[in-house]
Amino acid sequence: MSAQGTLFDLGASRAAKDEGMRRVAAHAPAAWLAAARAAVLSVARRGEEFTSDDVWQTGLPSPPEPRALGAVMGELARVGLIAQTGRYVRTARRTRHNAPVAVWLGIYQP
Repeated sequence: MSAQGTLFDLGASRAAKDEGMRRVAAHAPAAWLAAARAAVLSVARRGEEFTSDDVWQTGLPSPPEPRALGAVMGELARVGLIAQTGRYVRTARRTRHNAPVAVWLGIYQP
């Protein structure tokens, strides 16, 4: 197999992503994780499409690790409380430099 061939492995790529998200969540303060879950669910309860920008606008403070919200979103998606729409929009957060962010759908029912 060529060196180029070892660069592409969908299963390994997914496993690396999952491991990275696990590490990010493991280093976030428990109180922040709980506040982040509550913030996401408060937005999800609306039953409308939303992005991480909407979650940040609830007043959720920034965690020590900026990627921690991604771990929370992934966790809530795995348990079926939110779902990705497959669409992306540009974030308005200055620190993210107009990067694309996932559009989510709140399927959480209180």
